[in-house]
Amino acid sequence: MRNPFCIWACLVIILSSFNASASNIGNEETTSKKSAKSTITFIPGKSLNVQVIDDKDLLLIDLEGETTELDWIIFQPKGEVISRISTSSKIDEIKISNLDKGDYVLMLKDKEGRVLYSAFKKA
Repeated sequence: MRNPFCIWACLVIILSSFNASASNIGNEETTSKKSAKSTITFIPGKSLNVQVIDDKDLLLIDLEGETTELDWIIFQPKGEVISRISTSSKIDEIKISNLDKGDYVLMLKDKEGRVLYSAFKKA
């Protein structure tokens, strides 16, 4: 039960650090403008599945849905961003030979601040 909590906590930390503009994550201001709410929204019409191939040090990616510009972010559950790339084409695999053994999260973020994520473990 602790791992899903850590993943959600890390997502909130990462998303708040990437919030360069108020529209990126869909902030809503109250009418009194005393507080703001941040919401995490998932990308509709897309699904993300990953598979680690240990003997080749590859992360195979199955991304379904139309191709749009996405930020591809790998981070540790503690919140440290390992890599980040922006592209408008699908990525089928990522070399993970430079990653230490452990747990990681691949997060995709679109221009509207909506996300998809999948946890993986490098053995």
